Amino acid sequence: MLFPSQIFLFYFLPIFLAIFLCCKGQLRLFVLGLASTIFYGWWDWRFVGLIALSVLVDYLAGKKIYAAQSKKNKKRWLLASLVTNLGVLGFFKYFIFFNESLAGLGLDQLSERWISQAKAVELNSPISQLVARYAKLALPPM
Repeated sequence: MLFPSQIFLFYFLPIFLAIFLCCKGQLRLFVLGLASTIFYGWWDWRFVGLIALSVLVDYLAGKKIYAAQSKKNKKRWLLASLVTNLGVLGFFKYFIFFNESLAGLGLDQLSERWISQAKAVELNSPISQLVARYAKLALPPM
């Protein structure tokens, strides 16, 4: 599904807005996350697990950073989130380069279709929010 498609404009968006506007508080965040996952999964459902992993790691890291008493623990959780998010982003960014290098060595190439589609997964990573939480900027608990 794309933003300028009829299915988005006439079905997905009105249903999402109706549900979103009926909800309050934390439930709104859940609806927003679910709608984002459905929207992305509509494009290619195979990457929903990757999105879920990223969301789970960032959610847990954010909660642990907020609750941690020592700077050392806060740094560990920030690092765990950064390694996960930047590792996935790096994999999808550089996979094609390494895949072509393997082909140059005479080894079989993997399909690049699924890699090029998954590049957008990590664009929504909340790295800046976790860094702000680590720096003790005014953010509410996750």
